[in-house]
Formats: sequence, structure tokens, C-alpha cells
Amino acid sequence: MKEPHNQNHNSSKYILDTNVFNDVVDEVIPLERLKGLTLFVNHIQIDELKLTKNLKRRAILLEMFHIIEPRTVPTRTGVWGVSKWGQAMWSKSGQGEFFSRLLNRIKQLDKENNKKSSESSNQTRDALIAETAIKEGFVLVTNDGTLATAAGEYGCQVIDYRVLP
Repeated sequence: MKEPHNQNHNSSKYILDTNVFNDVVDEVIPLERLKGLTLFVNHIQIDELKLTKNLKRRAILLEMFHIIEPRTVPTRTGVWGVSKWGQAMWSKSGQGEFFSRLLNRIKQLDKENNKKSSESSNQTRDALIAETAIKEGFVLVTNDGTLATAAGEYGCQVIDYRVLP
């Protein structure tokens, strides 16, 4: 299942899944644990934080995002209706196949685990985060089992926040 990608995982570069911000706000992850690490996101994480229905919670999450100050990198694939212009790389002909396989694996794992995605765009967003991690050689930090499994099957180094240095 692995796709050729950057095999040089630099363990000092981490891409954060959106759930990390929730866990910092909920004090599951001490903010100090993230200090000094080279952290990345793409527009997906901030978009997901902005989807938080509770306005007070949304404001706290967005404030925490700015406190953590991750660097932003573009997603490696652009998806109509999800990706933002100027914040995604548009795939050349045939290069979107890797993303499609990754997305299909996430959907398959969700189905196997009877996990009901609230919307299919959540799976798309997860695949965009994972693909960015894989192709950039970042370590993906998440507590989402489906995302961790799919990304790991495609060669991504994945860690749970509890094992951050």
C-alpha cells in the first residue's frame, strides 16, 4: 500500500491533527509539551476549528491555535469544495491517485469500525492532513485511530500526543 514519498522523516517536524487543539484546551495535553517543537498545520485544521458550533468554545480553540503558532503549509492535493485557493497544491494528471487511495482507505476503516462520519468531507479533510504529513515527511500527531492507521499503512510516522517528546 505504501506510495513512494519522502523517506527522511524528520522527527522534529510535526503536523497536528485538529483533535490536538481540543485536547490542549481541555488540558489533556499540557501546552508546555508543544513548546519548542516545530509544528505544522494546513488550512484544514483551522477550517475545522471554525466549524465548532459552540461559539464560546470556537473562540477558545481559535485563541489556542494562535498561542501554539503552528506554521502553515499547503495541502498536497486540492479538492473542490474543501481546499482553499492558494493553500493547496493542485495535482498534475495522475498524481491524485495517491490521495484517492488514502481517502478510500479511511472510508473503508470507518466502515469496518462502524464509525459514522458526520459528513464525508471530514474523511476528505483527514486524507488531506495525512497526505501532507506523508509527502512532507512530517510526524502526524493525532488520537484518531482511523487516521493513524490509514496514514501509518502508507508510510507515515504517527504518534499519539501522549508520546510527544
